[in-house]
Amino acid sequence: MVTTHARDDENYLFFTEGCLPSIQTLRSARPKRPSYFRTTPYPVFRSREEAAAWIMSAAARRSVALANTPRHYNYCSGLEFSRRIPYETWVLGPSPDGSGKLEFWFSGYSKETNYRLFICRNPACFEGRIVYPPWSSDRNFLGFKLHHREYANTAELKRQTSEFFKGALTAYKTGNEAGRAAIEQAGHPYWFSAAFLGGPG
Repeated sequence: MVTTHARDDENYLFFTEGCLPSIQTLRSARPKRPSYFRTTPYPVFRSREEAAAWIMSAAARRSVALANTPRHYNYCSGLEFSRRIPYETWVLGPSPDGSGKLEFWFSGYSKETNYRLFICRNPACFEGRIVYPPWSSDRNFLGFKLHHREYANTAELKRQTSEFFKGALTAYKTGNEAGRAAIEQAGHPYWFSAAFLGGPG
């Protein structure tokens, strides 16, 4: 398993990798809490990647909604914040021509692989409060198991990923659209979700 992260005073980025399970497994992993997850229809997932991106962001919302953080710590927590914080997830696949900026992760895999990369983002602060980054690749967080790959030189892979993250964080300083473009224009097919951002109706 490989995870890494980067942050500055405005944004936090998280990375992990793994092979996706079946669409049936992903559908059964959809969070049931907080209450608005049960009272609002789930989206219709057209692919495993769509489902995985949605679940990752939804799991982050669940963590904030159910957090029991003392208010004097100035952390965002509770149901009201869980609806509004922009928890964003991108799931990336191998680039068609092998030119993607994170293509080194897909070395040895065919283009038909179900191995994917996850990039997650949240602001460092929101409405004057600190946003704790809840991201994890753990089964207890996701609700499903990511099957990770074993790498001989994870230090070099993390170094290259950190360089990519530095560029994305720099882009975010000019605005959220520029930051997202740095990820979405990296040369990989991607699936994006912010899972209930703004709260369901």
